[in-house]
Formats: sequence, C-alpha cells, structure tokens
Amino acid sequence: MAKDVQAYYQKTVLVVTDSWFGNNGLWAPLKQGADGKYRLLSRMRTNIALWDFAPIVTGKKERGRPRIYGNRLGSVDDCAARWQLP
Repeated sequence: MAKDVQAYYQKTVLVVTDSWFGNNGLWAPLKQGADGKYRLLSRMRTNIALWDFAPIVTGKKERGRPRIYGNRLGSVDDCAARWQLP
C-alpha cells in the first residue's frame, strides 16, 4: 500500500508504525530500489539491543571476518535510563 501511495503522489512517504511493525520485515521490502522514497518512523521495542557503528576497516589483514557491529550500547531501556534528560 505504501508503494501505491508513493507511486500516486510521487513524493517521499513517511511510514509510521508501532513497535511490532517497525522491523526489517517491513523496512527491507520498502528499501529495495527505493532511492530514498520512504522513511520509517517507529517506536523501538524495549528489549532490542543497540550497537555502535562498526569499526572502520584499516586494510590490515586480521584473522576472521570483519565486524559488522561496533560495541554493544545496551538495550533501549538501559540507554533511556542512562541518557535521560533532567
């Protein structure tokens, strides 16, 4: 349905979902060949783990596969408690 709306209006579509739909099951099909036509705004599930960006590859040969995630930042609950504004 989001693809039909975008095709009709020819504008960027903002898809707003709750925590159950804001996952890769919805985002992956929209993102394929979209060229920035879609934006997804979703409430994150509180049990999801947040990760920092992956380290930059320096070109040195290291054992194993390059990391796809950086350091673990914690769950959404952990981060919300740590970075809560006064």
